[in-house]
Amino acid sequence: GKELCTAAELMEIADLCFSSLRNDPEAMPIPDDLGFPKGNLYDLSIAGWTKFWNETLKQENPVTPDFVKAFISTESGFRDVKDQHSKAGDARGLIQITEQTRKILQNPKGELKDYLISMTIEESRIPEVNIAAGVRWLYHKRKLLKIRLKRDVTWEEVGAEYKGIFPDLGKHQRSDEIMQEIKERHKKLKDQRRPGPM
Repeated sequence: GKELCTAAELMEIADLCFSSLRNDPEAMPIPDDLGFPKGNLYDLSIAGWTKFWNETLKQENPVTPDFVKAFISTESGFRDVKDQHSKAGDARGLIQITEQTRKILQNPKGELKDYLISMTIEESRIPEVNIAAGVRWLYHKRKLLKIRLKRDVTWEEVGAEYKGIFPDLGKHQRSDEIMQEIKERHKKLKDQRRPGPM
């Protein structure tokens, strides 16, 4: 009885539904490349999957396209990176989906209770599928972090949890530097969205 999308279905959703978002400045992330050559290349996918999961999961404090864009910049710099090795297993693609995450996302008997995503290793590297799965995983990490901390959490904190550095914040300099990077890039985009003086 759990909803499950395949990679092919995710790509079909993107192909059929996302093009209309190009003319919606609220749905699109700020068109700032954040200093990366491909920094604006995936803006439509970021807009589409942010909107898709916000509408599907109907959560308070929905994730913004600006946060997703800033977060991807800290994961891959918008590069089609080769698999990165980590203690959680190989991480793949723009938003760095680990092998452990890929397995959890598609396991109907696992910790994810709804809206699963079935994808092969190769499919998890496809930008459209990778971003869709990454935004879904951000929401799951937010849920787990809220339960653990018994309070609401910021999306920057969720980003640190996704990266596995949240427990190290305030204890390890490198973790604090990564968190600062997330905050600074997110703020750069948010500040451009604020209306100017009348």
